[in-house]
Amino acid sequence: MINRELTEILRTLVQKLGNNDIRWVLVGSMSLALQGVKVVPGDIDILTDKNGAYKINALLKDFEVKSVKYRRTDNVQSYLGEFKVNNIKIEVMAEYQEKVNGQWQTLDSRLVSPTTIQFEGLQIPISDLGKQLQSYEISGREKDVDKIAAIREALENRHNQN
Repeated sequence: MINRELTEILRTLVQKLGNNDIRWVLVGSMSLALQGVKVVPGDIDILTDKNGAYKINALLKDFEVKSVKYRRTDNVQSYLGEFKVNNIKIEVMAEYQEKVNGQWQTLDSRLVSPTTIQFEGLQIPISDLGKQLQSYEISGREKDVDKIAAIREALENRHNQN
């Protein structure tokens, strides 16, 4: 489900980030696909801390679309940067928070002792599947209904295998 181009970009990212003391995890569709969820990723989303976001910005400067800076909407606030490698979007988020029932909730706990997955000889830190399911469910976005169903199916398959 992960095409060769995404795999090569991911390989480059893992090598760059791993060699620069950056705390990070993959989130979003790439993380889901790596964990066996039936989705086809079209981009790469990275969750990091503020320091990591600025380091990543420096490492990916040649691919910068939007430099890392603090951005806020009614429902989301984060340090956010966007990059493009071979027309593949890479989004970097730090201190990411979503407003849920009037309260700001952070994803920072995902950076503490993240799960790692082996893929194509790489050790990749990923956001826990259960936590991602919670985030998608809480956000209540119509566009995520299919992802929620696919995550539930993958979790059920895992449960049945154990």
